[in-house]
Amino acid sequence: ITGASDVVQSKVLEFYWIFESFTDRLVHDLDKLHIYKDKMKELLNQAEIDVPTVLKVSSKAVMSVMLGVDEPKNVLIGNPNLSKVKGTGCFSRMKPVAEVTAKELAKRRTCGLCGGKEGHNKRTHTNEHASKKPKVQAALKKKASPKQQDSQPRRSGLRSSTPK
Repeated sequence: ITGASDVVQSKVLEFYWIFESFTDRLVHDLDKLHIYKDKMKELLNQAEIDVPTVLKVSSKAVMSVMLGVDEPKNVLIGNPNLSKVKGTGCFSRMKPVAEVTAKELAKRRTCGLCGGKEGHNKRTHTNEHASKKPKVQAALKKKASPKQQDSQPRRSGLRSSTPK
């Protein structure tokens, strides 16, 4: 008997001891044992009439009374559409803020002449792209109006050779 007081537990143990000792004495006399059994059934029936039985309360009802909140009738959260099997990894992860900002601030390639980032570099630069650097603008103007000093075109980046 869990949750009962010490007085109740001692009375119940005393009753068990009386019942066992009485049945041990009546084992050899079957007539008196049947009389004792009938008397015990009468006492049990009388106890069922006198003492009302307490209905067992479900644990959900106890928790709702304790918390003061009833369980909703409909479920708001459904089951997932697909379940994961052991060994399948997570295909998306939460990236830390430092990783996201580092990717945004990563250096993009720029044109060496004008500093522009869209669609060209120093080699493929044309005059259509506006220059943002003042020194580069002056260099572009000189390049746009070259003076023909030599009859032979100069190749940039190579040493000029003289005939021997």
